[in-house]
Amino acid sequence: TNQPPWSTRRASRLVGSCLTCALIIAFLLFPMSASAHLTRNPSSGPSFHVNAGFDARYRDGNWIPVQVTLNNSGTDFTGAISVNVPPPYLGGGSANPRAVYQAPISLANGAQKQVMLYVPLYFGSQGSTQTFSVDLLNSDGQKVSSQQTTVRTLGSDDIFVGVLSDQSTGFSPLSSLKLPNQTASIVVEQLDATTMPTVAAVLQNFDLIVLDNFTTSSLNHEQLIALQNWVNQGGALIVVGGP
Repeated sequence: TNQPPWSTRRASRLVGSCLTCALIIAFLLFPMSASAHLTRNPSSGPSFHVNAGFDARYRDGNWIPVQVTLNNSGTDFTGAISVNVPPPYLGGGSANPRAVYQAPISLANGAQKQVMLYVPLYFGSQGSTQTFSVDLLNSDGQKVSSQQTTVRTLGSDDIFVGVLSDQSTGFSPLSSLKLPNQTASIVVEQLDATTMPTVAAVLQNFDLIVLDNFTTSSLNHEQLIALQNWVNQGGALIVVGGP
């Protein structure tokens, strides 16, 4: 039988060995490559939106509501919402350490949740716009995302009126009343069971609260106690009527 030269047989075995090794390496690396590809495309995770103050308004030197609405399109998430406000009268651009107010959160996949925090704002100015930051932290306290939120202080002579009513119209005459200071305004804020504060100190933003044709049973115990304490502390409440 004719046999190929020894050098040719060795070259053939070498080529075969190389092909075998290449196939084995490709087989071993394929799952790793697929896994790495999945890791580079994680789920989007939680997102959030901030509403601060009363329609972004407040009276300087008071506590304000900060309502955070969260949505989680990723895996289950545990962490905290952190609101960072400057110390009294240092202003929004201050580089000094900030006071931090936090609330824990836990969000399952696909969950939506609203978190309410109350923070004090003392910028020392009237009728101006101020900014502070709200952060989303993971369970290790690391920042996942952040938002800047802006609020506007009421003028020193403005009259801030909160209205609790089951109807949203018919209160425009309040805003047309003439005040001794012609540069001042009457600002009307519609309140309901979702926006009514649970802390009397937050109600100090208002000069007057009107309770008109409003189903008070929609308020929880903390909200009713806050309203009662605010009145006991000198708050002006006008009760018109209703169930």
